[in-house]
Amino acid sequence: GGASCKYNGVHVVDVRTPAAPKEVAFIQAKEGSAPGEGIQALHIDTASFEGDILVSNNEKCKENAGFGGLNIYDVSNPEHPKPLAEGFGDETVAGQGKKDANEIHSIFAWQAGTKAYAVIVDNEEGPDVDIVDISNPKKPVLIAEYDLDEKFPQIVQATPTNLVEIFHHDVVVKEIGGRQIMLVSYWDAGYVKLDVTNPTNATYLADSDFADPDPELFAQSEGTLSEAPEGNGHQAEFTNDDAYIIAADEDFNPTGVDGTTDD
Repeated sequence: GGASCKYNGVHVVDVRTPAAPKEVAFIQAKEGSAPGEGIQALHIDTASFEGDILVSNNEKCKENAGFGGLNIYDVSNPEHPKPLAEGFGDETVAGQGKKDANEIHSIFAWQAGTKAYAVIVDNEEGPDVDIVDISNPKKPVLIAEYDLDEKFPQIVQATPTNLVEIFHHDVVVKEIGGRQIMLVSYWDAGYVKLDVTNPTNATYLADSDFADPDPELFAQSEGTLSEAPEGNGHQAEFTNDDAYIIAADEDFNPTGVDGTTDD
């Protein structure tokens, strides 16, 4: 739907019988907008709301009609989703006032004690890790914004010099050892682990670097091909035992081209 800008939305599917899945509802996106990588359902229990919610993102497929921001739906009855908030997000670009919420590429929500939060990927400005308090899902509140390579410059690799596209792409949060740990896929800066137990004061824990040369190409070619890593940290998840992360780099050019010309 993002390409044609038609029939955009979220399909709600009953998978209790895996061999016979059945669609039970469809949440229509607003005209000109399309959900993407931020589809998640979870249970929250706060002072303002107890039940199952679904969060989704908005990217525009029609510039004049669409809007950005996050959506929150009550899916306690999955066959009858109810909108709680639509199109909420950061409404500023580089300090200038803006009518509509910035487009967001992805979203992840979590419960922390008596509070619930969501982190969104702000497509339109440098501080692109935005945290929203969704404890009252009808009245979300933006509480923090982070530009990770500015706040934590240690995540940037000095070499190789091609790793220059640094931005937020996807994210998950998991409670580990009593702390809320955020794992941010930050494209050419790699995978960044933050403590967001206090979401308004995120602290750096660790980050990954891309090996040079790219180890997969070098190994598969038995040492005959060597390229600098492309970077492109796209998405990562913690393993069940929290000992490792499984990460996916989105490489567009797995091998390079060397050429010569004859005069």
